Amino acid sequence: MTLTHRTLDRPGCTLHYRIGGPRDGVPVVFSHGATMDHRTWEPQAEVFAARYRVLVWDVRGHGDSTPNRDPWTLAAAADDLLALLDHEGIERAVLVGQSMGGNLSQEIVFRHPERAAALVALGCAGNTLPISRWERLQIRAVLRTLPLFPRGLLMSQQVRASARDAGVRAYVRDAAGRMEHRDMVAVMASLVGALHPEPGYRIELPELLLRGEHDRLGNARRMMPVWAERDPLARYVVVPDAAHLANQDNPVFFNETVLGFLAEHGLGPSEDRS
Repeated sequence: MTLTHRTLDRPGCTLHYRIGGPRDGVPVVFSHGATMDHRTWEPQAEVFAARYRVLVWDVRGHGDSTPNRDPWTLAAAADDLLALLDHEGIERAVLVGQSMGGNLSQEIVFRHPERAAALVALGCAGNTLPISRWERLQIRAVLRTLPLFPRGLLMSQQVRASARDAGVRAYVRDAAGRMEHRDMVAVMASLVGALHPEPGYRIELPELLLRGEHDRLGNARRMMPVWAERDPLARYVVVPDAAHLANQDNPVFFNETVLGFLAEHGLGPSEDRS
């Protein structure tokens, strides 16, 4: 099933997105990671669109959603996602996010929990989890030094850490190469600064937390089990033979796991919910 390409004008940027699948299907929104674009979800989009109302998009400053004329912030990107949902008449959706896309999705859940039916987070930090003193020092160091990083160095590090599959690495290089260096630095700085520990907070929605077996980026390896322990409806799964872009390195395992999770929580196709 082919998704339809649409646009939505937003302050400082025209968003590009694709949508398709049964109109009465449960909406599933896929948000990509930093410096990537909607193509991150090619192994998922048509598979899920056979059963769900699927929306994939290019976050402002990424992919086709360029140029981005305003300073990049996670808050602005989250507002964009809410605007897309409103524009398409989607009241509640399953939010699926990889890395930065997971941070975006968490912000929607935190600010507007009524808009989310479930959360699927892949290879991302928990926005509201506690931060150690050492991690705070690391965050400050990153924020100071990021503007000094050469574009080529940022891209090469991104490619090496993102995937094990050579074809996926080629995609990462192409996607990151399309992004303005200004936005690249702003995105990474915004994500580092977006962590806001919330003592006593819990996500009460069904959650599937996934991490690639060989993913070494960020603190997901250490903190996702803590995250899963905190929230009552959370499950933590390690995707075998996969790095940061685990949905692309091992799409069969990822797709089967997510589809099974949605069905388990009554979020399958309409015939499964009758």
